[in-house]
Formats: sequence, C-alpha cells, structure tokens
Amino acid sequence: MWKRAGTPTSTAPSGTIEEFNRACERRKKGSLPRIMFYFCDEPIPLPTATELQQLTEVVKFRSQLASQGLTVAYPSHAEFGNHVRGDLLRVIRDILSETVTSPASATLTAVPTSVEAPSRDAAVQLAKEYDQTRRDMPEGDERTRRMEGIYSRMKIEAPKVQGLLSSFQQSSSAGERLMAIAVLNMFPDSKHLQWLADRMDPEQERPFVSYHAAVSLLDSVMNLATENCAELRVALAKARELASRLTGDTNRINVLRRATEEFERKCGKVS
Repeated sequence: MWKRAGTPTSTAPSGTIEEFNRACERRKKGSLPRIMFYFCDEPIPLPTATELQQLTEVVKFRSQLASQGLTVAYPSHAEFGNHVRGDLLRVIRDILSETVTSPASATLTAVPTSVEAPSRDAAVQLAKEYDQTRRDMPEGDERTRRMEGIYSRMKIEAPKVQGLLSSFQQSSSAGERLMAIAVLNMFPDSKHLQWLADRMDPEQERPFVSYHAAVSLLDSVMNLATENCAELRVALAKARELASRLTGDTNRINVLRRATEEFERKCGKVS
C-alpha cells in the first residue's frame, strides 16, 4: 500500500482492508494464513482532495497495523522486491519446518559460521546509520520512517551475518543490537528469547529497539515449535513485566498482547 487504501466496501474502508481483516480472523483459528503487510514510503506528490481522503485512510490503517506489529515499510517501489524476498523465504522455511522431522528441520535454520567481510561491513554501516539518524534527527514521524527504512535494510542483510549475532547482541551500539534483532526476526531461535525479552527494559533500550524486539518475540511465538512453549512462556512473562514499566508505549504493549494471544493458541492458556 502506498497512497491509496482502495475502493470502500460495505464493511471496510477498502477491499484490501476487508481482505486483511478476514485473514486476521482466520488466523485466530489456526496457523494460517501467514500475514505480512507492506507500506511504501516513496514521496507522494501534493494530493488532490480525493487523494487526501485516500491517504487519510492509509495513515489510519498503517497506525492500526503498527500497533499489532504487522507493518513493514520499504523506501521505494523499485526496492519492494528486495524487501519482500527475505520475508517470503522465511515464511516458506517456517511452513516447511512444520512438516519435516526434527533432524531435517535443523538443517533449515543452520547458522553459517563465517561471515564475509563485505556483508559484515554492510551490517555495521547500517548500524552506524541508525545510531546517527537517531542522534541527529529531531524526534518525530520523519525520524521514525527513516529508522524503519534502515531496519528493513538490516533484515535484507540478516541472512548473511548470522555468525555475528553474539557480537551484535553484546555491542554498546544500539544500531548493532538492532541488527541482532533483525537476525532473530528472520531466524527465530529459542536460545535468544530471554535476550529479546530483556530489550523491553526502558533502562536498557529506547522504544524503537524495544518495539522491534517485541515484534521478533511475536514472530518467535508464531514460528518456533511447540516444544519451545516453556521458554516462550517465560520470555513473554518477562517481556510484559518490563514493558509495563514504561507508560504510554501502547504499540509495544499491543504487540506483546498479540504475542500472548498467539502463544495461547499454540501452547494453551497463560496462567
């Protein structure tokens, strides 16, 4: 979605939004469909009155999805393929992992032990770009959009730098920790659930990093096997407790609430 929501229906602002709502209702009853929704951040020409109405619906819908951890942004139409490709591969991998035996499943998520220098440099540069953007730009929607674009590019690089996950996690750079979150978003791993939960601590992380850690926890709940329910339960409890310390961050709380709903669908009621 870019600047138009679409043609209204009898039940929704557009057919696309109605389809999305139907998919969400179906998702509550099972593991499918897997839902990904993308918004284009390419600059928009000065809109007409009709286009402004459409744009208003887009903004409202985008805010709704952001509060559920379902929003992905990409900077231009030309770059859409690069951003969706990795997510599609991840979904295919996760669906396949549900239908194969454990030994075969392990091969789907094997972590490369070596990282080529150009890939490492690209990831570090993105981390520096995030740190600089957050430091130099005034707080507001424009800075958030810029940081979302950087994070989307981090996810593209994530498959190439899995071997640097531990280094990124322990870094003093918020940008490098965000790079670690991008890796775990693309490759959920039960061994790192507690680290993601700790990102909810307002004394350790700023809201942007915490929000994407919450989204990665949500993805972990949806994509890890039921044998990981015990670890997921503990991590979610810790994440909710830490997130409650920062008032006013409704998006992060909503994402964790949705993660809890997905957990209960998969693993049973949270006590």
